[in-house]
Amino acid sequence: MENSTNFYSVPDVTQASADWIPAYLPVANKLMVQHGGKYLAGITSHGQVEGDGLAAGLGVIMQCPSKEAANSFMTAKFD
Repeated sequence: MENSTNFYSVPDVTQASADWIPAYLPVANKLMVQHGGKYLAGITSHGQVEGDGLAAGLGVIMQCPSKEAANSFMTAKFD
C-alpha cells in the first residue's frame, strides 16, 4: 500500500512591508510544486485572537508529501 501521509505546515510570516509578496509568490509556487507540495490557503487579512506576540502579516497553509519535502522547500534557494 502506498504511503498517503501528508505533512502540513502553517507558517506565520511577519514582514515590515508587503511589497515583496507579488514577486515572491510565482517563485515560491514553482518551488513548492518541485518539492511535491501545494498551498492550501494564504491570507493577508486576518486578526490575532490569542498570544502577545507580533501578529503575523501573512498566514499560509501548506501541504507536502512528507516532513522532509517541507524542509527541503523551506531551505531551498529562491532565485
